[in-house]
Amino acid sequence: MTRRKRVWATQPQPFNERAHPIVADVIDAAERWLIRNGVCEPQQTDEYLTMAYVKECGQFLEHGCYTENEGRIAADLFLARLSNAGTKALRERYHRNYDLCALQLHWHTPYYFQDYHRILRLTYIHLLRTLEGIDEIDRNGVLKLAARNLPGVRTDINRERRRRGATEDRLLIADGELSRSMAHFYGSNLVELKIITNRPKS
Repeated sequence: MTRRKRVWATQPQPFNERAHPIVADVIDAAERWLIRNGVCEPQQTDEYLTMAYVKECGQFLEHGCYTENEGRIAADLFLARLSNAGTKALRERYHRNYDLCALQLHWHTPYYFQDYHRILRLTYIHLLRTLEGIDEIDRNGVLKLAARNLPGVRTDINRERRRRGATEDRLLIADGELSRSMAHFYGSNLVELKIITNRPKS
């Protein structure tokens, strides 16, 4: 059997019509499970799953810098967990196409979770205000996820770190990856200042 070539997450991916129905069915199965088991009301399922996705990504990203491939892996872990709420046929469909489905959710998260950016912003603001030390801020995966998805967050985090005594800025996400992500989600007119690593020559 020919092995399928892996698709890496380093570049923004167009909306994938093959992966979309699988991702949608996995999320639908999870919502039905939540309602059937009394976990939440039908109108609360989107917020519940959005927060679960943010938590899953945050736990996986608790180290160094954010990379798109690690974001894709976090999306796969989340969808694989959700697929257990579906039928055996759905689980098999997902696992046959897990790489494409993970990329689809990773690059088109707001399509599946309508309040994704709002919930992520509220979560990161709460964390930034309540985390006790610089080390906790630097480790936190949700803050890295927010820096990748929301404009200006990397600057906000570094300002908070300086207020707490940090003498150097934290990269959080590489300039190139941040620029591609911002252009993908918000358009090419949005620019975030790069981290200055060297002083200009006088």
